[in-house]
Amino acid sequence: MTATTFSRKQSLAEVHRMLGFERRYSSGFEGLLELEPLTEAERQEVSQIREDFDQYLVEGQVLEGMVKILSLLPLLRLAGFYRHPLKLHLEERVSQIEVEDEEKVIKGRLD
Repeated sequence: MTATTFSRKQSLAEVHRMLGFERRYSSGFEGLLELEPLTEAERQEVSQIREDFDQYLVEGQVLEGMVKILSLLPLLRLAGFYRHPLKLHLEERVSQIEVEDEEKVIKGRLD
């Protein structure tokens, strides 16, 4: 008889240990995009962003807001998206929607 394990109840680190997975990182992503070479300080910052994100990822579930805080926002800062003349604007509110189709009502958010 096969034992069933529900991944929702385990952290990513536990699943990796159970399956014998190991993290392996590529030496860079320059070949995927045409970018100016990163400075040593930028490389260190990108490595720190990855390490911070990885720590949260292996310890449990990382929701959309955490992805933004841990990786997207630091990368935008590093890329200069907060500097003049660029300006960020956030949506004031996520719209709630309701769709009725025959006997069914579907409620949700439009993001």
